[in-house]
Amino acid sequence: MPVHLKWWDDTETILHYEFIDPWDWNEYDTTLRRGRALMRDKNHYVGILNDMTATQKLPTSLLSKARGYISTKPRNTGRVIFATQNKFVIMMFQMFMRVYPKLAENYYIRATLDEAVSDIQAWLTENTLSTSED
Repeated sequence: MPVHLKWWDDTETILHYEFIDPWDWNEYDTTLRRGRALMRDKNHYVGILNDMTATQKLPTSLLSKARGYISTKPRNTGRVIFATQNKFVIMMFQMFMRVYPKLAENYYIRATLDEAVSDIQAWLTENTLSTSED
């Protein structure tokens, strides 16, 4: 399956989604359900690392699909980073930010996996999940 999922490390605070061409929304839906099930077992924020370094293309209907995914994200979703240098992916991300600025809060692009992981780890260090939040 061209969308792979694993914990970034043994702390289980960062979920690593790896996208490899070609991939489609059905494959992502299946993987996302697995990821969200893993997140439900955690009582802390979980950072999301979307590793787009091995993909050059995006399936159609990106803006509407992304809106639906973000609108239904788990409450313990922490910082979300897309690691890519692909100009098309970056352009689509920027378009999403302009169309849905409120939904795009806490979603970022970084050029490398190292930058992305450092950003997520820094955010997780500064933020804790309150048990009174809904």
